[in-house]
Amino acid sequence: MNTKELEKLVSKYEGYLLSRGELGIEAVELLSVRDKIEEYLIKAYDIIPIHILAEIMRLDLIFKEEFEIFRKEFSPKEVAHFQKSVKMPATHWWWHLSKVPWQEEINE
Repeated sequence: MNTKELEKLVSKYEGYLLSRGELGIEAVELLSVRDKIEEYLIKAYDIIPIHILAEIMRLDLIFKEEFEIFRKEFSPKEVAHFQKSVKMPATHWWWHLSKVPWQEEINE
């Protein structure tokens, strides 16, 4: 595990979260970056420094609390396409936070 790479991903994740309202086409990239962070968590949770884990938890909380702001930037069809094509597991909550609202918008 490369801690520097994980720190770069966490920094990128934070940058996307701080850009809420301005993400545009990078909205799906936010979800993809969180996927990459999750890969590190799965593979090396026990050896990830506590300050990095705390930062990921802090950023996840921001994402969950302010999801409605981010939701407006996501293309419902693009997110649904990724969900189906990659078959995101339920443990990847960031892809499923608004499953029902996105489905409603796609079906309209």
